[in-house]
Amino acid sequence: MINRLMRKIYRHGTIGSLKILTAKPRRQYWNWRVREALVYVSPTEEELSKIEQDLIVHGINVYNFSPSPSDFMKFQEQSWFPIEYHGGIGGKAIILPLYMHTHHCGYSSAEHHGKGFADDEAKEYVRRDCSGTPFSRKYDVNLLKSRILDTIELLGMSYKISILRNKEEFRDNIYCHFILGIEK
Repeated sequence: MINRLMRKIYRHGTIGSLKILTAKPRRQYWNWRVREALVYVSPTEEELSKIEQDLIVHGINVYNFSPSPSDFMKFQEQSWFPIEYHGGIGGKAIILPLYMHTHHCGYSSAEHHGKGFADDEAKEYVRRDCSGTPFSRKYDVNLLKSRILDTIELLGMSYKISILRNKEEFRDNIYCHFILGIEK
């Protein structure tokens, strides 16, 4: 027993071991602290369709996108980019997924909820099933247009919003509906 404990302390260090030991009580406290907060719910398929229609009404073109899952797997196997790659490609930037909702909102994990990380105008929700998220912004069409798309055009760039139509072919419960491509 002592040997096992010492191996864990050696592997994680003293501070790391204390963090692991106290993680569950901290998580329980944070969840208790936000017990009355509104819990975040992703947009339904009907709401996603409504957002698509709102984009079109605001003069924003949307394009269907249905990549081949097998081609995507082959691309991944070639390891062109590290898993956590955040760069552009030859004057292009891709935001995938582009988080959208029916209203300007976002969520914070329990330990960050209500601590000023949310946009002032956003409805703040909580997610109790994750940690380490100060604020995950979800754009509504008006905010996306005024804050992002108009700025892209003002800077002389162009954009394209695509809708991933075959996400269920990649894996269950994937959140990737909207994709924003930006080009110089």
